[in-house]
Parts: sequence; C-alpha cells; structure tokens
Amino acid sequence: MELLNNGMAVLMVVLGLGFVIFIHELGHFLLAKWNGVKVEKFAIGFDPYGLRLWQKQVGETTYVVGALPLGGYVKMLGEEPSEASQTAADPRAYHNKPVGARMAIISAGVLMNILFGVVCFTYVHMRGRPEMPPVVGAVLAGMPAYDAGLRPGDRVVRVDGRAIAAYSELQKSMIFSGKDQRVRLEVERPGAEERLEFTLTPRLRPGAMGPTIGIGPALDLELSPRLPFLAPAGLGGEAEAIARALAGGGKVVAVGLEGQEPEPVGSKLELDRFLALHADQPIDLELRDVDAAGRLRESAGTRRVGVPPVPMVDLGLVMEAGPVVGLRPDSPARSAGLRLGDRIVAVDGQEAYDPMRLPDLAYRRARAGEELRLTVVRDSGGSVPPEQLELTVAPAPEPPGLEAVFLDEALDVPALGVALEVMPKVVAVRPQSPAERAGVKPGDEIRFVELSRPALPGPAEGGAEPETIRLVLDGKRTHKQDELASWVGAFDQIQALPRHELSLTLVGGGRPVRLTPEPADDWFYPRRGLRFVLQMQPTPPLDLGSAVVKAWGDTLENAASVYYMIRGLFQRTLPADSVGGPIKIADWAYTTARAGLDAFIPFLGMLSINLAVVNFLPIPPLDGGQMLFLIAEKIRGRPLPERLAGPVMIAGLLLILLLFVVVNVNDVMSLLGPGR
Repeated sequence: MELLNNGMAVLMVVLGLGFVIFIHELGHFLLAKWNGVKVEKFAIGFDPYGLRLWQKQVGETTYVVGALPLGGYVKMLGEEPSEASQTAADPRAYHNKPVGARMAIISAGVLMNILFGVVCFTYVHMRGRPEMPPVVGAVLAGMPAYDAGLRPGDRVVRVDGRAIAAYSELQKSMIFSGKDQRVRLEVERPGAEERLEFTLTPRLRPGAMGPTIGIGPALDLELSPRLPFLAPAGLGGEAEAIARALAGGGKVVAVGLEGQEPEPVGSKLELDRFLALHADQPIDLELRDVDAAGRLRESAGTRRVGVPPVPMVDLGLVMEAGPVVGLRPDSPARSAGLRLGDRIVAVDGQEAYDPMRLPDLAYRRARAGEELRLTVVRDSGGSVPPEQLELTVAPAPEPPGLEAVFLDEALDVPALGVALEVMPKVVAVRPQSPAERAGVKPGDEIRFVELSRPALPGPAEGGAEPETIRLVLDGKRTHKQDELASWVGAFDQIQALPRHELSLTLVGGGRPVRLTPEPADDWFYPRRGLRFVLQMQPTPPLDLGSAVVKAWGDTLENAASVYYMIRGLFQRTLPADSVGGPIKIADWAYTTARAGLDAFIPFLGMLSINLAVVNFLPIPPLDGGQMLFLIAEKIRGRPLPERLAGPVMIAGLLLILLLFVVVNVNDVMSLLGPGR
C-alpha cells in the first residue's frame, strides 16, 4: 500500500510539473497560430543532440517530449536572428509579424501561467480547507517578539494595517520584510479589552528560511492521533499503561488534580498553565473522542486518564551562563536594572549555580514571596574594565514550562522576564552523577549531543529502527542530518525523548562520552510527554465568484513574493540557500503530492505564478527580456542593432547560467549536507 502511495505521488509530480510547463508553452503556441506564425516545434523538456522520449509530426509542427525535463520551448519560423535572411520574404515568419503581435505571442505563456494559478486557487477556495489561525503558540526567548512583549495566546489580526486570517500570512509578512524594516502588529490578547500594538524588526536566525520575529504556531487541545504520548525520559514503568490509555488520541475537555473533579479547560494555553502550576502533582485528564476533522463526537462519552508527575532527568553538568539576550518589557529583571549583555555570574552568592535550574528556582522564590540576589558582570566596552553589580530581584509568580522549547532557543526565565544564553561549556560536575562517572570534567566543551529518536508509528515506518539525531552546539553543521541547537534545546530534547544512553562529543576530545541521564528528586517536567496537534480553523467553501476574487488576491500575493524574495537575496535578509532549483522543486512537489490533491493543487498554482514572474523578468533570453527588445523596437521603429542586442543577449545568457549553477549547487548541497 505504501509503495502504491509513493508511486501515485511520483506520477502526480510528473504530470503536475509537466502540465505547468505545457500550459506556459501552449500560450506561446496558440498565440503564434492565432497570428499566422508557422510553429516548427512544440517541445516539453529539452532534447539536446536529439535525445527525445517521444516525437510526432502533426501537420507542419513536430511535437516532442525531450529527455531533459527542465522546461520546454516553442520553435517558430524566423525566430532566430540567423534565419532572418532565409525567411525575409516569408509572411509566416515570426520576425515579419507586427510588434504588437510578437508582444502578444511573447506574453501569452506568462498569461496562461497566471490564469492557471487563478484556477488552482479558485479550486482551493471552492473546496475550503483548514488553516492555522494567526495565534501565537510559543515565543522564542531573546527574539524580537520576546523583547516586544508578545505572549502565547495572542492573536495577530493586522500586519502593517492589513488584515490577516491565517498564520501563513503572518509568516510571509516576516520572511519577505525588507532590511531593517519595522513591522507593526495589531494583536488581540485574551482578557484585554482593547487591541495591543507592537512594532518589531524581524531578523534572520541561523538555519531559518527567512527573517522572523521568533514565534511558533498554536497547538490545539486535541492529542495527536498517531502518537498522543511519547514516554519522557523521567517517567518510569507507568509509561506503557499511559500510552495504552491515550491510544487513538482525543480532545482534552477537562483537567484536575488526582482525586478531584476535573474542571473544564477551554484552550491549550489554559491547559499549559495548569500543567506548569502542578508539575509536581499527579493529574487527571478528561478526554472525548473526535472525528477526522477534529470535531467532538457528541455521541461519545468521556474517559479519564491519570498522568503522574514526571521528574526532569539530569546529567550532573553545570553549564556556563552566557550573556542576557532578551528582556521582557516591564519585567522584574528590567525593573531591577538588568541589561542586555549582562552576565549573571552568581545567584544568592553561589558562583557555580546551575542556569538550567534558574527558572524553577525563581518561580519557587516568587511563590514563597522571597527575592533573588544576582551578581552581574557588565562590560561597558572600550578600555573601561567590566563592573560587578549586586541586583535584587522580586520574581513574579510565572511558572516555567508553559511553552515548547525551540532547538536553538536561549533560556527563558519567566519569573524574571529574562532570557540568557547557556554556553556548551562545563563549569562544574556534580559528585556521583552520570557525567562524573563518564569522566566529564570542568572546562570541557560539548560540540555534539547524539540522541535516539523513536520511529513514529504509521504505515511508512513499519518496523523501522529508531533514528539517531546529532545536535550541533557550536553552530557548525558537518552533515545534512545535523540539527543546530543550543544547550537549552538539547537539554529539552533529552527530557522529551524516552530515556536511553546518549553520547556527548567534546571539543578536542577523542571518542564520544556515553552516559544515561538520571531523574532528579525535586525538579519536574510540565509537558509530561503529551503530544498535541496544531490548532486549525476551517475556512468555509466559497461560491465561484467569491472564490475567483479570493484566488486573484492569492495570485497577486504570490507574484509579489517573488519580488520580495529577490529583494531579500540582494539585501541579504534571505539566505542564498533559500532559492531552490529543479531538485528542490521536485522535492516540494513530492511532499505536497503525498499530502493529497488539496495540498498539491495550490502548490502547482504557486509554482505556475512563480514561473510566470521569473519568466517575465527583464533578462534576455527570458520572455521579459524579449519584451524589452520589442518595446525598444516599437519606440525606434526598427529592431535594435545587432552590435547592441548581441552583447545584451550574451550577458543575459551568462546571468541565467550563473543562476542555474547557484540553484543547482544549493539543491545538491541540501541533499549531501554541508561539509560532505
């Protein structure tokens, strides 16, 4: 069955990509015939040295499927400058047609691609499809959204005055923002009577596809039907029983402490706060079954599942606290005088404090109504020596663990409203800990953390072996499989995955150090291994007229995104490897085809629009470059002289060749991975 699904996806890709090219060339072909131009060849794909998969002569035109599937072309009589003398008297030669007719022929391919894009998007809107709402689910510590004060649960309703309805629109607004562009967000916050406004400057972070403000989408209360529970490292023998009780998923409708009547819960944010506040206590979840669309089954009753507290696991390492990289507005840390760039070198006089336990410590102090004393080193720059300050902070009762942790995230200390880096350098090793038994010493620096990630259930995996993942802590990937991470992100992955032996590769060390984490006595993991689906909102099917209007807006937006991408590459706000060639396009096409027709058709629409815009760039020999020559001919009353047109054409060809090389190198590097 899986082989059949893969085969169908490949067939959809071949037919879909071929049809996008066919539509473009068909536009040129039809307008050429309409204007009385003789079409000698209609080709899908290129046929260098006569390499063809199929060929048939029909009338005066040869139809070809070339062996090189990288586009297509229509060969018209008299199209090449070298044919000018032989076809000078032929009324059916391309160059003998009026400029207006030739403009129509050149632009027809682009117009057909635009029309096809509108058709694809119209199909989508007539069908209706679920979309992620523009709701903030997580905020990356130290990123612009964190410093501005955005919180989980915030719904972004406008970006720079433009109303948005989907998370994808919010993402695009950030990715295609200009260099140092300030973006204004209007936000509805639960419990706030009026909308809030935030002005932020997106920035590019390592490994990201474009500029971001540092947020993630919201999750729903529905547990993942495929894998609702993944036994976290700190859980013991109860894991199997919990997994059985949660099998098949369901939606959390109420939650309470063990032995008490669960209280209804209305959002994932409410559930997260309950889990964080009671991380050290056993809880009961009340679940109801849902249908394929995530709607509650009214006929189904509820079931109650108990989930015990889950200890954090520890390696016995105390890592070096890095500089402060984020401060919440009006936070206790900011009020106490902490600044960006400060280093917290001691907490309550203890220099070898564990920064990973600081969020939990600050929350405990807040609940007890006690203050924290921070020793801070501040570098004023220049020749002025760093100064050491003593700051007293009154923490707020904000529990840690409310949000998912991104792999490359800094450490968020919610009770202080501060984010700080945690460096992959060991400053102390706890006695009789896994790290001490493995021989890790103070001063060691960790470069890689290798973990085992279990194979997810499903038809594709069958009896697949667990996947080994390697987290890179120094920001230098050497293999495609490497994932950039901070110590904070790596530590969170250790908690989230089932307990097993892992390995640490030390800078300058030999063989990796192998050790198994052990549960802590007084430190707890709030998420407890529960896995939830992304929050989705249905978009109702539209009638034909409304769908076409909406599709036209999508078409314009997709066309503009190509311009924004080109601008981002020149301004270096987008990484060069964000541009893909044939290999990456085929990979994207296959991924969407696997997801089904409702995902594949909008992809084809986007691809068709991109092809139209790129083809109409003013670069010879693209359609846009040809149009420039025709405009010049119309103004002059005669074609451009060969001494001018020739070098321009050669320069355009060289530029196209350079772009072709760049995108294909990007594609190959994405397959092989850096450093291979």
